[in-house]
Amino acid sequence: EKAVEEEEYELAKRLKNVENHLKAQGVQLTKLENEKMDAVKSEDYDRAQVIKQEIVRIRSLIENQISEALPSQQGLVRHHSNSIRNPHAIQQSFQGASETGFVE
Repeated sequence: EKAVEEEEYELAKRLKNVENHLKAQGVQLTKLENEKMDAVKSEDYDRAQVIKQEIVRIRSLIENQISEALPSQQGLVRHHSNSIRNPHAIQQSFQGASETGFVE
């Protein structure tokens, strides 16, 4: 809202796109975390390691997407980067950003 109010339409568009991508990646991370736990329970440690590497790769992509979309919003970038450890926090933190005017 804040970006729209300030007529920063390119920023608003970027933020909306990043929000949508992050929500999808958060769902994917949750799924992978569950698969990793299942692999560990069944003692398939090779599969657990492969899944762990994929999780790390996706988290890195998320951090890059946030940094690229919000270069001037360092506090928000730091907040989201810390949230990446918890995939459910991605959606929650973007909802909070939306309510404070950084998104939409």
